[in-house]
Parts: sequence; C-alpha cells; structure tokens
Amino acid sequence: MMQTKVLIRTPNYQTRYQQWKNESLNSILQDINQCYSDELILGHSYEVIIVKSEAQVVLILNNENYSIDDLSFLSTYFKDLLLQNQYYVYMSDERIETQRDGLIQNIHRHYLKPDIEYSKSLDIGANLMFGNIIMEHYFNKIDNKLIVTINYYSQKKYHSFEKLMELLLKY
Repeated sequence: MMQTKVLIRTPNYQTRYQQWKNESLNSILQDINQCYSDELILGHSYEVIIVKSEAQVVLILNNENYSIDDLSFLSTYFKDLLLQNQYYVYMSDERIETQRDGLIQNIHRHYLKPDIEYSKSLDIGANLMFGNIIMEHYFNKIDNKLIVTINYYSQKKYHSFEKLMELLLKY
C-alpha cells in the first residue's frame, strides 16, 4: 500500500534546517567528500555508492552516523543549491509505503529539472545542465539513506556528474 502527498516543510523544519546549516553542514560535507573520494579512488566506500549507466547516474548516501534529520536537511540543501544554479522544482512529494514485512517506509522526494525554455530543450544539441535530478530520502526505524538519481536523454549535452558533485559537496 502506498500513500502520496505534497511535501510541505513547516516553519519549525525551516528553523531547524537553518540551525543545522550553521552547526553541522560543513562537517557532513567534509565527511561525504572523503567517502566520495574513497569511492572514486579506491573503488569502494560503504557510505557512498555510485552506479553509472548511459541513461543515468545514481548516488547512494548510506551512513549510519547520519540522523534522519541530517539526510532530510542535506536533501533540502542540495535542492536549494540546484535552485540557485538554473534548476526548478518540478515536484516535491512524500510517500509512505508498507513493505512486505509490514515495516513502514517513508520517502521524501524532490524532482528537479533544468530551468531552460521548453523550445530550447527540444534542440538536439541542447545543454540540459546536469540532467533531471531526483533526490529521494528513504527512512524508517531501520533504514536511512539519500538517493540522488541523475537522468539523461540521448543526444543532449550535459555537464559531468563530477561537476555536479563538485557543486553539491563544496564547503
């Protein structure tokens, strides 16, 4: 069973988010940068997993040291950064799914698209920034992970995934 509704961030959430940005953001970005480097250089990291194909790149942040709030705020931070870099929110929603074992899975999602004119996006050589980006925060009493999926269309130009990570992980 699945229930979906619009994701609304309350004033209390916004206040806690601002406090988190001031107190925790830089140390979390430093930690993720180290894990990201381990994944790229050593080919493995337990906290950061990257899966690439021609059509998409998936980044999974799965660090048990992060609280549910940490990953929720990180998702909001990434969304805010992209909004400052020629993206718009196509949709933000939250779902509650009941898994086979009866465990409840919460999913908060932001779906962002490049902010370019539709007619320009139809051009074969159009630069569509980093592609369409979906950020999904999965959490329950056992699981807590942030999945960032970047989708590409064939015959379009994109900035590299590495350039996106440079933008998102700058501290």
